[in-house]
Amino acid sequence: MSSTSWSQLFRKKSVANVLAELSAKEESDVHLNRHLGVRDLTALGIAAIVGAGIFSTIGQASYDGGPAVIFLFILVELLVASLLLLMQNSLRWRLFREALIPILTLLLGKLLLG
Repeated sequence: MSSTSWSQLFRKKSVANVLAELSAKEESDVHLNRHLGVRDLTALGIAAIVGAGIFSTIGQASYDGGPAVIFLFILVELLVASLLLLMQNSLRWRLFREALIPILTLLLGKLLLG
């Protein structure tokens, strides 16, 4: 990276410049337009509810299970990543589906149920 890009990354504005830009925008009467419809707001609400549920579930699982929950989430992420890689080739996907999914299901069930 050149020195100009580093200076751009850490550039600063003075308070006087920010206030001047703010007053110029207020004088020009520029406002934000509403572009979110009913479908967008409904999807945003559902995503917030699901996200809060996942967040609270992870918190409760961490409280009950301790540090092993972190390893479980890492294991699940690795399994999902390998599943996505295997789905690229249909022959590998068939082998994975018929042979390895029952084994992985058994292992995850043992991890979750103890």
